Amino acid sequence: MRGQPLLRLILTLLLVALLGLCVWRLTGQRKDFPPPHTSTTKTPAAMTSVKIVLLASHSWEKCQVRYLDRLLIDSGTAESGKSQMVQLPLKNPTDLIINASWSNTDNHALKIQVLENDTPVFEKTLWGNQTLQDVITIPSVSA
Repeated sequence: MRGQPLLRLILTLLLVALLGLCVWRLTGQRKDFPPPHTSTTKTPAAMTSVKIVLLASHSWEKCQVRYLDRLLIDSGTAESGKSQMVQLPLKNPTDLIINASWSNTDNHALKIQVLENDTPVFEKTLWGNQTLQDVITIPSVSA
């Protein structure tokens, strides 16, 4: 063992304190930065007017289409088809939540079409028994 033990202890404590100060500065909260902006509101210019068309193999009891927390289509009567104009942000991929239910347990098909200016943008057929719950993603459309 070489050197003075007291001097080695002091140097070791200084080194640990210096490392602790570096870690504290790296992981500490900075007060000079504002909090990140977390708003997800879309401007009206980013929205596109589209027609959503629903066609079912049998009349449904209830069928709903949602975008985020907004109910786009709510059909509670016995229908096998419905179309409605809605506003969607098609410049980005868009997720739609589809819920449908039928009175019997047979296999049922539900075809979803999204039309912009009567031009098909997206089309998909979903299958379910008594109930159908699915999320479809409409890819982004460049204008």
